[in-house]
Amino acid sequence: MAKHKKKSKAGTPAVFASRAALGWVVAMSTIFPLIWDDYYFNILETKYLTMIILTLALFAVMLLWGLVSGSLFRLFQDAAAGIREQGFFPWFRGTFDLTDISVMVFYLAAGIATAGAGKYVRQALTGNEGRFVGFYYLSLLCISYFIISRNLKFDRRIITIFLCTGWLLLLFGITDFYDMNILHFKDHMNERQYPLFTSTIGNINTYTVYVGLVLVLAGALFILSREALGRTIFYFATMTLAFMALAMGSSDNGYLTLGAFFGFLPFAAFRTRKGIWRYFLTLTVFFADIAWVAHEMDTKDTLEIFGLFNVIADSKFLMPLIVALALATAALYFWARHSAGKDGSGEDEAPVILRRLWAGFIIAAALAVVSAIVRANRMTMDEAWKTFGPFAAYLKFTDDWGTQRGYVWRAMWEEYTALPLRMRITGTGPDTFAVYMALNRFQDMVQATRQTYDSVHNEYLQYLFTIGPFGLAAYLMIMISAVRSAFRKALRITDGRDVSMDKKDAPYLWAMGYLLICYSAQATVNITVPLVAPLVWMFVMIIRAAVRKTE
Repeated sequence: MAKHKKKSKAGTPAVFASRAALGWVVAMSTIFPLIWDDYYFNILETKYLTMIILTLALFAVMLLWGLVSGSLFRLFQDAAAGIREQGFFPWFRGTFDLTDISVMVFYLAAGIATAGAGKYVRQALTGNEGRFVGFYYLSLLCISYFIISRNLKFDRRIITIFLCTGWLLLLFGITDFYDMNILHFKDHMNERQYPLFTSTIGNINTYTVYVGLVLVLAGALFILSREALGRTIFYFATMTLAFMALAMGSSDNGYLTLGAFFGFLPFAAFRTRKGIWRYFLTLTVFFADIAWVAHEMDTKDTLEIFGLFNVIADSKFLMPLIVALALATAALYFWARHSAGKDGSGEDEAPVILRRLWAGFIIAAALAVVSAIVRANRMTMDEAWKTFGPFAAYLKFTDDWGTQRGYVWRAMWEEYTALPLRMRITGTGPDTFAVYMALNRFQDMVQATRQTYDSVHNEYLQYLFTIGPFGLAAYLMIMISAVRSAFRKALRITDGRDVSMDKKDAPYLWAMGYLLICYSAQATVNITVPLVAPLVWMFVMIIRAAVRKTE
């Protein structure tokens, strides 16, 4: 296959393309989360339009430069030469990895679903009856994926920029908890809606998704990174602030993020003694933040928090747990220091048995939760409350489960199974769920929930309904393959089997992989919206760019 060497001289196509890709990533990390127009009244439209403008600008710049420099012509020339020399399928397998193919299948499924949407093609194209997650939006994401993943040069400062922007949004959200309204976002809102919208993101559920991204990146880097003290303090402070903001956010979806974070991070953290004590310190800080926020609610004029926060904060075991975790952290710290020696040059590797024990604990915990769910759903609600206490509301599924998510999930399944066979395979069209709900069960929906639903409030069920099982499978494979490639690369770098990247890059790969895992966990009760989802796709792109450039 003919190859054209990429020169390092500034101004060459490779360097320009890399800088253009970096510019898009930085703009999406800074401008996109912060921008607003008419406060919360058009926040979704504003973010959507911003994403369109930034992405179309990227497309235009790359296309223009590709034509002027001849890079676009050489790209097709090289592809044609490769196909002639190797045959199409060998060339295809050598050019595109599993994540690439999954994105292609996802995009193809969305296109087929749109073409087959019947009289709702316009709604499928624009997504204007839902949350703007139509074919246009998915096109921007999928095309951006191939541009960024092939041209971006990974730089650790990208993550720092994202986290610094996060500080602004988190601090704004925290001031909302104290009902300060410093930017006057809530001047023209109904007071009953004050707790439902916050920061420059808007809906509280979406805000806690964004907070979760910041939390996972900062927390994973604090635990895993071995950088200078100043940077470690920055990660610790960001993580602490994110814990605080998540608690003040009053949205239970954040606790799914936390469950995935604390549940799966030990498989990386428990590789070293330092990682273990930092993990326990992180646990201590989380529960201490819960106690502090509860104290603020009791002593200050703040917004009220509902849900799992109260279950944890009101527990008589909270303070003893914090003390026990603090003592365990101190003991583990001295254990790690002793093993490292006075000069810090000693062996830091932790026994493998600890990770195996943790795996056993996670499996046992998962089985216990499943068993509790099965038991609770065989009982009446009163019986479940007697057996499981306040956790009964989370274990027993009814139409009211998760602020009526139980109803909309049941309604989605009934509507899906009533679709013609072709639509059950191809989907109804991107973001057309609202059309079918309004058409087939508007009165029932309003009577049961006193509101209208334009999404399933479960990303996976939403994709199943709108782009079909093949589109859903492709989306799952995008996430799984991106996480797998990030973790495999991080392991090889850490173990010294891969020297194509600096060892300091490995924690960043771990952190971005865990970001995708934690996002995927909370997506079971949330929806994909242009307020945050482009940032998640952005990290898929960054992972693939970092791994691909060094393979």
